[in-house]
Amino acid sequence: MSVEGREELLKQVRTARDSTEAETFWDAFLHGSIVPWRHRDYLRAAFLTLLRPEHRDWGLPEEATEFADRIHRVKQRGVLFRLQPESRTMTVFWLYHVELAIEAYHRQLPPAQQDVMLGPDDFQAVLQHMPELLVEKLPEIHYSADLLRSRDAQNFWTLPDLHRLAELPPYPAAVDPQFGQQLTRKQLGGDPERLLRHAFAVVQRCRYDSGDQRRSWFLNLAFAALQQHTIRLRITDPSIEPYSVTQAYLYIALVHAALAHFDEYRIRHMAYPAFKQLFPLLAPTVWTRYYSPKLWYSVEARAAFVPPDLRPLPDRIDARPPPVDRAMNGNNCSSEAFRRRGHVPEIPPAEVQQFHLAVTLEEAKTAP
Repeated sequence: MSVEGREELLKQVRTARDSTEAETFWDAFLHGSIVPWRHRDYLRAAFLTLLRPEHRDWGLPEEATEFADRIHRVKQRGVLFRLQPESRTMTVFWLYHVELAIEAYHRQLPPAQQDVMLGPDDFQAVLQHMPELLVEKLPEIHYSADLLRSRDAQNFWTLPDLHRLAELPPYPAAVDPQFGQQLTRKQLGGDPERLLRHAFAVVQRCRYDSGDQRRSWFLNLAFAALQQHTIRLRITDPSIEPYSVTQAYLYIALVHAALAHFDEYRIRHMAYPAFKQLFPLLAPTVWTRYYSPKLWYSVEARAAFVPPDLRPLPDRIDARPPPVDRAMNGNNCSSEAFRRRGHVPEIPPAEVQQFHLAVTLEEAKTAP
């Protein structure tokens, strides 16, 4: 989004102040008497939902369930105005970003005020701090139309396939004043986490469900599934890099080296965000430590695995204790903590589903 576009959003925030008190608005929302219903009203209702005292011990998925139920009850009362889509993915998506805005606003307050909980009347200040929330088409920047219309997105919380979710740095790190602008900035090349997330799923399945199968059996299925998924993605987004055997293998090799000293139980119950916290160096750009761009993007590297030209691949990667994050209640590596924050989808991303489906179909061929 351009500077001018953001200024226009800020102007909308300043000129469209709420005419009703927070409690009056909340009662009207519960009774379905807010006419006309605007996107700003949806955001305000989400904001008040997140601030309800009875929700302090809830996770974002649980809050999304109640929020969607309340909107559904409004519809049942026969209110004839357009409501926001209430698919599971859309509901969690908007609550996630409103909560993100709350945390970003809270962190920029003076230290003496950061221990004070925000109140219902702080909605205007939060929205002014991150006016990008007013962009009603924000989900379309993150999701392809096919995924948004899918049954999976309707019934489950699914991760975006075009633009990864924005995340704040661990507390107490400062938040970039322009942080909100990345919400509306389209990412060329698709989700940069896709290959690393796929590699984690492959190694995870290979470690806890290997049985009589060899590692090469899983890798062959993983490569074929990822290739098919990449081809489909490139039909709708040509900016995504073509499938590369070398790129797929590198991330799998690095994840395998990272998890080599973990037992099967811990690997099986580890969520991908928890893995990223333990191994912050394994970012999507980690390939630059091992490959030159010329070799990484070469035709040879696409067709078959090519050894790195900068440094050899490691046999072991040690985990690093992450900094304590107040938003995670100090329990950074707990998969449950990430689930409560909305970082863990209720259904695997498409590239991971494709791999698991390939394994299941192949295993079915040998079933008695």
